[in-house]
Amino acid sequence: MPEEDVYGKGLQPLFLSWLKSMGLNRDPFAVLDAGQDPDIPAYLVDHADFEKMWGDWPAFVFAPAGGGKTAFRARLARACRVGEDGRRIFPIVYRRLPAPDEITQDSHGQSVHLKNVLRQAAQELLFLSAYRALELNALDEGTLVALRRILDENLPSPLDDYLTRLHHFGDLSLLANEFDRTASHLINPPGPQDVNRFCERLAHIPASSSSEQSPEQRFEELVQFVLGPLRFEAIYLLVDGVDAYPETRRDSNAAISVMQWLLDNATEWAARRIFVKFFLPVELDQVLSRQFPSLLTPPVKIAIIQWTANDLVQVIRRRLGVASAGMFDSLDAISSPGLRGAEKTLARRARPPVPREALVLTERLLVEHVQQSQGRGKLEPEDLEAVEEWYRIDRLAVSSP
Repeated sequence: MPEEDVYGKGLQPLFLSWLKSMGLNRDPFAVLDAGQDPDIPAYLVDHADFEKMWGDWPAFVFAPAGGGKTAFRARLARACRVGEDGRRIFPIVYRRLPAPDEITQDSHGQSVHLKNVLRQAAQELLFLSAYRALELNALDEGTLVALRRILDENLPSPLDDYLTRLHHFGDLSLLANEFDRTASHLINPPGPQDVNRFCERLAHIPASSSSEQSPEQRFEELVQFVLGPLRFEAIYLLVDGVDAYPETRRDSNAAISVMQWLLDNATEWAARRIFVKFFLPVELDQVLSRQFPSLLTPPVKIAIIQWTANDLVQVIRRRLGVASAGMFDSLDAISSPGLRGAEKTLARRARPPVPREALVLTERLLVEHVQQSQGRGKLEPEDLEAVEEWYRIDRLAVSSP
């Protein structure tokens, strides 16, 4: 969401100036779509249900709209990328599923699914190879040739274009912004010299000519390469965004149809160390239970994400802590003595109780104060009262026929 849509063009400079005067280097509540927020890794709050995803089994995560599906997906991808718990897992973030009209009933969209998965797997392979640039030194020439061939065949743009731009920027921001914005802020990123050596060594391998391999053959080659020469323990296919289309948001059967090929293959892939992790709207829980009852049984693990008021307080506080560079993590720090515990009140008011609603309320509190005070002073009790009244009216408008 563009900042001017959040603040209004006239209020934006004043609002940002007030945030800075309060010790916040940015507005941590403005971006509601976790998949578009480059700061989401810094904001992530651990949740008890994460353990149901972090393991070698298929998993289903169900959450309501705004309930953190994409944030959970980003959390799992981060665990894979940084090698959490000493594990070596290759993540494929599959968030661009086919549209319903791309799915054919005879193959359930196998060809388009494979092409999309291969493209996003190649993007991850390039990103992780650059992130772990020093590992490239341990690869023999034959493995480098295979790596180059897989990248050449499956990336959406020529590999040399990426290498040229990587060399120019000297860091991974280019790849994170283009491939997955939630891949920002990984620990121990490579320095410019490491990135440049990575680019030079990979550019040294001649580009491969276009092959006649089918998507199925290229998928098999990628799987064997990742689990073989690259020595990853497993592949996690993270399926997110099935509700990205109006048809799949309105019709659960349309959403199931888009995922049919993935659902049909989940069990067979698990035997080959490819584990599908689905991040789905909560409305699909009962539909899948009826249509795929055998799939939702152990060793498959299921998490239905629910948020307590205390969880939502932590969501607000984590963002304040990041935006203030660790100076404070409570609205009390930017509130007058007459207002205390505002984040607790906001978390209790959120309906439904999900992170997106908590962010909307907190953002509105800050904007309300700047509008009324013209950017002066700290939050006041009347700001919170105004937000509660605005939210009551807004909720009534949403629920009205």
